[in-house]
Amino acid sequence: NSVNHLLHLLSSAHEYNELPVRHNEDLLNADLAKECRFSVFENSPYNSSHTKAYLLLQAHFSRLELPCSDYITDLKSVLDQSIRILMAMIDVAAMSGYLTTVLRLIQILQMISQAVWFDDASASFLPHVNSSVVQLLSKRLSSDIPELIYISKKESYQVFSKHLRLLLEEHQIIELFDVIQNLPLIEVSFVISQMEESESSDDDQGHVIKKRSFNVEAAFPNNSFRERKYYHFLPNCGYLLTLKLIRSQRLTKSGKVMEKAYVPMFPKPKDENWIVIVGDCDTQELIALKKIGPISSKNVQSVDLFFKTPETSARLIYSIFLLSDCYLGLDQQYELGLDVKV
Repeated sequence: NSVNHLLHLLSSAHEYNELPVRHNEDLLNADLAKECRFSVFENSPYNSSHTKAYLLLQAHFSRLELPCSDYITDLKSVLDQSIRILMAMIDVAAMSGYLTTVLRLIQILQMISQAVWFDDASASFLPHVNSSVVQLLSKRLSSDIPELIYISKKESYQVFSKHLRLLLEEHQIIELFDVIQNLPLIEVSFVISQMEESESSDDDQGHVIKKRSFNVEAAFPNNSFRERKYYHFLPNCGYLLTLKLIRSQRLTKSGKVMEKAYVPMFPKPKDENWIVIVGDCDTQELIALKKIGPISSKNVQSVDLFFKTPETSARLIYSIFLLSDCYLGLDQQYELGLDVKV
């Protein structure tokens, strides 16, 4: 389940069978491996296409200088296929109920989209932001992405920029400000509906007999739904969890609105997609998963997930995740207490 192990599985996909390893590139791969975070797995030769894919992915996350132009072309090919492979891996892991594996695979999606490592500062994917700028943001504003979005919308550009002029040029601050303002901040609310089995064979999930609301709106910067309050649920009963989602409005200083995700290190334009998960963090079981596309800033978007309670009485904490497929630092997690008894 480690990131290293999953990267190895990703690079072992048959899609990379034909990744070229040209004359003497085994030597270049050996040199590149010395700069990479994770060592090449035992019995993985440097003239293997899969070893090269593994090294290129790591080079991408560390933003290493590649040895030649052929490697730049090869990296684009590796990245271009990686999203589809990872989505398939997520589907397989989700069907098996592997919560931790799915969460780590989504983390790798974010790493690939932004060319960063999972433990880098979340602000490190922003334009012109290096370790010095991260430190400055932490001291003067915030290095937390949701907080930065709030600040950029609440404060004027002048208030925002005065803290950064020590390290950045004005045009760089304008670009950074615009990107932050365009980042998605998702407001969340929940409705849970108890389901009754339908007599119709065409309706597997039945119909609603009772609704209850859990209001969680403008959740960032503090996820207020984390209180350990337990709600009564019936055993062996189906429930429909409906999330109401709306994206923060896009605003920029320069007037440029980015309709696609901000992914400057990815080889082609990409949408802001999301994944909603219900899971039991104690047992590491994935209960439900749904992939959704871009969330509108004009209309509330509803997302339904069906789950069933255990057959016997139990007290459970289910975690509800709203995860970005391309941004670090914007994932949300809420805890739902289930007191399952008749």
